[in-house]
Amino acid sequence: MARSVPCCCACSLHRKPEFSPSVVSEILEGLVDYTYNHFIMEEELFERLRYPETAAHKARHNVFTGKISGLLLKHEMARSPRARRWNCSRTG
Repeated sequence: MARSVPCCCACSLHRKPEFSPSVVSEILEGLVDYTYNHFIMEEELFERLRYPETAAHKARHNVFTGKISGLLLKHEMARSPRARRWNCSRTG
């Protein structure tokens, strides 16, 4: 017979953290801003140092920034009352 383990403070380690939509927006906006600025500085160094893989590396930057920008856009659209009405009318 399995013993029941009493609940303790460590239980919170097993729960998913919950963030408000505005906090998620702030995090995603910060990620997008940081990423764009980082990549701009890095690409300037590539040019200055004549890095031979500049074009391929910039292409990877473009893919990544497209993904995180898409995440932000998807999140903001989900928060939009207009988007929620449109989605409800399509599913209802």
